[in-house]
Amino acid sequence: MHPVSRLTRCLVPVILSIMAPHTVAEKPVTRIALEQTQGERSVKTSLLMGNDFIAYLSENDRLEFLYSSETRDLWLLDHDNQLAQLINETIIQDIANRLAIEVSEFRSSLASLPEKERDLSMKRFEQLFESSRQQAAIPADNFIAQGESGEFASIQCQWHTIITQDDSGDRQLGTACLAKPDVFENGHVLASFLSEVSRFLDIVDEADTGPISFPSAGNPIAFATHTGLLAIKVIPDPEFGIPQTAMEVVSISAEPDSSSQYRVPDDYRRQRFDQPL
Repeated sequence: MHPVSRLTRCLVPVILSIMAPHTVAEKPVTRIALEQTQGERSVKTSLLMGNDFIAYLSENDRLEFLYSSETRDLWLLDHDNQLAQLINETIIQDIANRLAIEVSEFRSSLASLPEKERDLSMKRFEQLFESSRQQAAIPADNFIAQGESGEFASIQCQWHTIITQDDSGDRQLGTACLAKPDVFENGHVLASFLSEVSRFLDIVDEADTGPISFPSAGNPIAFATHTGLLAIKVIPDPEFGIPQTAMEVVSISAEPDSSSQYRVPDDYRRQRFDQPL
């Protein structure tokens, strides 16, 4: 066979393979279905973990927040106003600093008042934020391992006693079965998310915001962020626990990654969380 013909015969399959459309394998997304108590009803939501994102979906599968492990940005979606609000470490630090300055300046302004007037003014100041403090989630300050295992939705977890600390000392809020992120496919993204939210909470704790409660992480995903673990089952204490913290992972499944579904809609206005609406 002529050398040119032989070369052509060898190259044609290569050229055709390059020209042919390639089918890119879709990366699987891990869906964790959660059932949580809200008031007197049970609400089912979903946490989805892709290769570089975390998405939280409401009961009707509507995207509520989106986290990118690449940028470490968290977007909260306000569907009523078609608004996406950005949260990251810098923004949280800015908010905490501003709140701390405002509280400090207010306290300084009371310094020249007589003691009774100063106490009354401070009491009235605290009352302005009483309702927000009552609505804030009671923090879980510590999780004490019980040395017992549990299993929910085929996920192995370890039981812990939930402790909160206040002026009267330690108080037991209930029990939680916690699992390491690496038990899930794409668990590295979940670990990144938990680490970032933990840092948000640390920034708030380190700032003296007085009676002004910072927007709390009442989401079941962020319940045990300081441990770096995910709550698989939470049972509130009947006497001291908060009923709405009751939750359980009811199923784990894998599904194709649909990048168009898990992103901030193009027609939504984007702004920092600390900017006015």
